[in-house]
Amino acid sequence: SLLILFLGVFVGVKAWLFGLLAGALAAWLWREMVEFWLQVWQAWLNLLPDQPAEKIFTFVAGLILLANLSAALAPPLAFDALVYHLTLPLRYLQAGQIIYISDIMFWGMPQLAEMHYLFLLALGGESAPAVLGWTLGFLTLLALGQYVSQKFDRPAAWFAIAALLSGFTFSRLLGMAYIEWFLLLYALIWWQVLERVLLPGSERRWIVLLAVMAGFALSLKYTAGMLVLLTILALLSRRRGWRDKFADVLFFGLIVTAVSLPWWIKNLAWTGNPFYPLLFPAGAVDATRYDFYHNIPSSITMLQALGLPWYASIWGVEGKLGPSASIGPLLLTFWPLAYLTWRGWTEDQRRLIRLATMVLLAGFAVWGVASFQNGLLVQTRLFIVIFPVWVILSAAGFKSATRIRLASVRLGRIALAIALMFLVFNLFETLSEVLPKRAIEANFGLFNREAYLERNLGDLYNASKIIQQLPPDNKVLMLWETRSFYCAPVCDPDEIIDRWYHEARLYSSAEEIQAAWREQGYTHMLIWEQGFEFVRDFDNAKFNQRDWRLLKELRGTLGPGQQIGSYTLYPLR
Repeated sequence: SLLILFLGVFVGVKAWLFGLLAGALAAWLWREMVEFWLQVWQAWLNLLPDQPAEKIFTFVAGLILLANLSAALAPPLAFDALVYHLTLPLRYLQAGQIIYISDIMFWGMPQLAEMHYLFLLALGGESAPAVLGWTLGFLTLLALGQYVSQKFDRPAAWFAIAALLSGFTFSRLLGMAYIEWFLLLYALIWWQVLERVLLPGSERRWIVLLAVMAGFALSLKYTAGMLVLLTILALLSRRRGWRDKFADVLFFGLIVTAVSLPWWIKNLAWTGNPFYPLLFPAGAVDATRYDFYHNIPSSITMLQALGLPWYASIWGVEGKLGPSASIGPLLLTFWPLAYLTWRGWTEDQRRLIRLATMVLLAGFAVWGVASFQNGLLVQTRLFIVIFPVWVILSAAGFKSATRIRLASVRLGRIALAIALMFLVFNLFETLSEVLPKRAIEANFGLFNREAYLERNLGDLYNASKIIQQLPPDNKVLMLWETRSFYCAPVCDPDEIIDRWYHEARLYSSAEEIQAAWREQGYTHMLIWEQGFEFVRDFDNAKFNQRDWRLLKELRGTLGPGQQIGSYTLYPLR
């Protein structure tokens, strides 16, 4: 990703250039690539099911994976992908260079994954990034299964895989060009290296690898910096002199900084803020926009924060307020069981469970404290890096359950039935989302791209097509619509739904707003009426009546506009 960043900034973004790079890397590393896939095959052979329950788990998990692969192969629909995960790489590709994109503030977020997506968009088209995400998800599940199998046994490994795939959010992310499966993979490797680092007599090279994994995670998402904090706490907890502890922490910190530094330099060079759009106003994020984005009141209570595992598991629903993720009940249900058969664990297993428990509790504490600072920080996906550890503890709980007998009832069979039941539930939920979208037909050419996008994006895609047909020098400003992938680069999105809030405070009249937009080169304004009505009626805490009056005056000045379903396109004449 750093090589793509360097080439994109200083040389250019060209398909032929990336093709040469791919060929050169394949010629140089082909032996390592063959060896890697042989190891993947061996990992699968080690997990190959031979018991009936394992075979059922494999079959259901396979169907979930295939369903989400069909979604990944189809044209992208996922919300954040259309806002920035894919839109930023597309804009770079259209510009022929990595540039500062002021109208998407998420440009300032670390873009390790987006560099991979840029490479694949150039060489493989719009579906290639999501297929990469699916592949990383598959490899992460396989690596997780192999690890749990080595630490406990193969049934526990299949439970660990089922525990993740029974959460609708986790499985759904397999078919999207998001970054969460990157984070899960790096966090899993980070955990395994942390175990090595904390062993007596551990070599310092393991700290290097630990720092690289934490640096990669930080290069994906700011909140993944939790791994940096957890590592520092772990290093300080070792039974060594304080001078040695601080030396290790400093060494670790320097490597993390070196790994993630290019992203901070990029931000500093273009905006003057290395952590844009955080910390202070800079670039396109002035004081008004900064206040709008960062001052989001938290609604979480102290009880919810203290019971964050319960709150995230029971009250988290994909796409809704609060944790905004459906993670399934298996993690919460089986985690406590890991401690019930404590005497039955080996000393190595006890050490693992103790360390995992401390890491997980510290992670929940960081998440809980952060959730009080901003209403957005309660979201589960922002702190997904602690989930591999949670899954491992839950797998230990499952293994523990298989040892317990209540009267003549073997608790292990009940545990198997519960895990399989929720995995099947998620299979049905997955199919209920994928099948109506007709992704499978689209993959086999039975449903063309235009029909697929019109079916699933509806008026947004129709509006995007009309925008793309405007004369070359036209530029469209969007209100209450954040997704610009299919109309880029002609349209500028309202990426955090703050454009009208900002303009109404920057200018004193509708005429001034219109004049300013025209001076900035905009020729049209597109309003998503449903988004506008939702904000006006239900999410209006930051707005006032003057804001709506100004908008009404502006629309009156511009005339009726062109209706495109739930969108209205106005010429800024």
